[in-house]
Amino acid sequence: MKDYLDGKDRTTRFVENLPNKDWLYGFIRRHPEVSLRHANNLKRTRASVSQEVAKDFFNRLEPVVEGVPAQNLFNYDETNFTEDPGSKKAFFRRGKKYCEKVRDHAKNSVSVMFCGSASGHMLPPYVVYKAGFCYEAWCQGGPEGTTYTSAPSGWFDVNSFTDWFKKVFLPHARRLPGKKVMVGDNLRSHISNEVLSLCREHNIEFVCLPPNTTDRMQPLDVAVFGPMKRKWRELLEEMLEKNPGTKALSKYDFPKYLKNLVEACNFGKNLPAGFEKCGLFPFNPDRVLDGLVSVGNTQDIAEHLDNTLLKRLETKRYGDGTKKKQTRGQKVPAGQSWTAKEAEKEASEASDDEMSVGEISKADEDEVEISEADEVRFVFPNRT
Repeated sequence: MKDYLDGKDRTTRFVENLPNKDWLYGFIRRHPEVSLRHANNLKRTRASVSQEVAKDFFNRLEPVVEGVPAQNLFNYDETNFTEDPGSKKAFFRRGKKYCEKVRDHAKNSVSVMFCGSASGHMLPPYVVYKAGFCYEAWCQGGPEGTTYTSAPSGWFDVNSFTDWFKKVFLPHARRLPGKKVMVGDNLRSHISNEVLSLCREHNIEFVCLPPNTTDRMQPLDVAVFGPMKRKWRELLEEMLEKNPGTKALSKYDFPKYLKNLVEACNFGKNLPAGFEKCGLFPFNPDRVLDGLVSVGNTQDIAEHLDNTLLKRLETKRYGDGTKKKQTRGQKVPAGQSWTAKEAEKEASEASDDEMSVGEISKADEDEVEISEADEVRFVFPNRT
């Protein structure tokens, strides 16, 4: 509000154009349709997704999914499972400053690829351990049909995604008659010539979602991974309660916990609900478009808002389109300290060195002399 009033160059009864709490509470009483709530932080890259981007995607998608049955429409995505069960509420003595619960945990994680159809069928998981090799003991007791591999980074790369496509998705897709559609994010590691060639060969449409839209348009993110992660934390908490001294995410035990997790998740209900909410099946773009905020996107809104306020709201959500150019400056070796005074001294010495190699200022133009060999040399006045 202060920025808006300052921009309008108006004189108000507020001190320095800053409304106080009394005015705010009065405004809420006068407008019952407005409520005061906590706002979730949203990255500007996701906030910049407009209705035009979503409309363009659905316009291109409509002829692709037309006539495709629910069992032939798939969504794939990977997620990671950590050994941190997270914090939970507990009873403590009133006034206690530090409330703690003894739990060993680390940042280790295991990546798992999931893929499911709009009919509610989930394909077997594909597990990637962070290791140089994958041992047989790490692959026992998991969900039926699960595939295991390893990677030094612990994340999916082109090789692991291609292997998943050939060993998990393609055998299932071959058994389905008609055209198949596979929808997923646009990560570089998910796109390779081999995968695209296999898609063309087996009548599979490979569809990439627009950037920064997976939280709204990817069924696994919208309806599956949330309940799955909550159930995973419950399983970890239960295991740590029974065996306090054990490692939470041992590769030997992970398949067993993954099996319990898959059996506890209701994919038959959550997957179709995710496809429906994302407007993919049944095909209904309005399910996504209605949730996208666009400042002044209709004539009715624009008529009731001042142009200055509209501009302010647009800048707040989408940014002003400018990026600050930052320079790194002096390169400091590892282990060496550096202060601002040393930086100023370094810059001063550098400027003196530049003047000494032959640059001349306007004040020194009259000091130029020509030698007998007709060569120009610069003579600087005595600065003592």
